[in-house]
Formats: sequence, C-alpha cells, structure tokens
Amino acid sequence: MNNKKPKKFTTVTFRKELIKTMPKYKWTVHRPLSAGFLEAVGIQTVGFNRLSTLSVHRRINKDSTISYEVTSAGFGKGSPWLVDRIKRSTLKQALRSLQEYYSALKSKYCKAEWHLQCGRGVKCDLDDWLAKKEAMEVGDEG
Repeated sequence: MNNKKPKKFTTVTFRKELIKTMPKYKWTVHRPLSAGFLEAVGIQTVGFNRLSTLSVHRRINKDSTISYEVTSAGFGKGSPWLVDRIKRSTLKQALRSLQEYYSALKSKYCKAEWHLQCGRGVKCDLDDWLAKKEAMEVGDEG
C-alpha cells in the first residue's frame, strides 16, 4: 500500500512538464496569483523573429479535477491568439486537440483554395494538387 502523499505541483514541476512535452519552446512560468492556477507562455524564435507563442493554463477545478487550457498565436510578438482556449484534462490532450483544430482548418481552406483554382479553369486533379501542396510544405519546414 502506497501511503506517500502526491507531490505538490509547483511552478518548477509545471515548467518540467512543459519542457518535457514541448521542448522546442522557451517557457516562462508566471507566479501563481491564486491557489490551484498556473500560467505559462512558451515562444519559438529564430534570431529576433518570434515564430509562435503558446499559452497554457493549468487549474484545479472546484470538483478537484485538473484541466489544461491552451491557445496559440502566430508570427510576431503582437500576433493575435488564433483560437479560443481549448480545454482538456491533460496537457498532451489539450495540445493534440489544438493541433487537430489547426489541421482541420488547413484542410478546410486547402479545399476552398482548390475549388477556386478549378473555378478558374486550371487543372483540377485533387490528388495531384494535394501532393504538390504537401511537397511545398515539406520544403518550407527544412
């Protein structure tokens, strides 16, 4: 039987969890303003250019469950948040849901772009067009 009390979740343990989950971000964990609530902001940069900002809230709810809320912003320090906060019971679930949300948006806008291209009378082979888009994205990431 394990009688050990669970470790207190502090800003230090929160930072460790964030770094383990999203190691390519530079994290700033803010001092808690109230018990049961932690907030952190992570940024990705290249040189002096901010590529991405990720905001994470961790809170203990009234029913003693833990929830994570995440949102992100795009390029630049003053970039607006791209989505309302996504709330899940673990950090990884919240980040995965945010990623899936952006993936769904990408698909939606990609298809809209394709329909516009077809409307102009340009070649309309969707599979070929998607393969070219994927190849361009892979080139952008490298």
